[in-house]
Amino acid sequence: AKPWRGSISLGGGYNNNVVALGEGVALPADISRKSSAFARLTANVAYDWKLAPGDTLTAGYAFLGDAYEALSRYNIDDHFLSLDYRHVFSPDLLFGFRASDELTRIDGRAFRNEVAFRPSLAYRFTPRFATEVAYSLAASDFRFPTLAFQDRDSRAQTLAVTNYFSTPATRLTGRFGFFHTRNNADGSDFDFKRNGFLVGATLPLFSNITADAFYLRNFDRYDNPNSLASAAGFAFARKDDIDRLAIQLGRPISTSLSLYARYDYTKYHSNIQFFSFDQHVVSAGLIFSF
Repeated sequence: AKPWRGSISLGGGYNNNVVALGEGVALPADISRKSSAFARLTANVAYDWKLAPGDTLTAGYAFLGDAYEALSRYNIDDHFLSLDYRHVFSPDLLFGFRASDELTRIDGRAFRNEVAFRPSLAYRFTPRFATEVAYSLAASDFRFPTLAFQDRDSRAQTLAVTNYFSTPATRLTGRFGFFHTRNNADGSDFDFKRNGFLVGATLPLFSNITADAFYLRNFDRYDNPNSLASAAGFAFARKDDIDRLAIQLGRPISTSLSLYARYDYTKYHSNIQFFSFDQHVVSAGLIFSF
């Protein structure tokens, strides 16, 4: 097998709420709408090194760029570098460690840089069921000026348990899990605890079409009275319940080319109106793998 692999995708779609604002919240003065069509380009490359029997090191890079037809000031480009080490203790026990660095830019200016470390341990209980336990530490640096109590720069620790399964009768594969995050921010508005769960599934359908579905639910509870709580501010602490849903259909055209169509839904339900919003995104495109 070749040590390197990669893919490039080109597509587009429509986002009904690019600026992630809720109903009744005033738009920024320099824009007149929340929705826009967009073009999307992604690229992924990875290279594997076999260090020793049972030891593998993988370097990877992923790029995502969205260009909005009606809201160019929200154009985004995201760059993700990763280094993954894997050690196989036995056919059923695997240790992993990831170091990553992600830079997100909006309208050509740096928005956020996040450095993260993630050790994990996975055990396969049966040929069709495995569990992974992972810890992650992420340091985020937001690159825009703000008031001290609204400073989002943070250190976040997450503990996650994810279970993976497959069913031979239906060819269904899936995962479900739970996680807890503690976010300590420089600004008092963004100290919070998060509990959540996720479920995901992949199922081959017909005519070589494969369906993927993923759902995530977060329960975020903030530590301190929020600066946007009430007209005067700081009246109570923020509470968010967050839903994310993604559904994707894919079909190969050839050994290296495939089509995809995707729907993403995000809903923030917050006790502070400014943070409550719904977002629907539809997209489709071509993926070239090499």
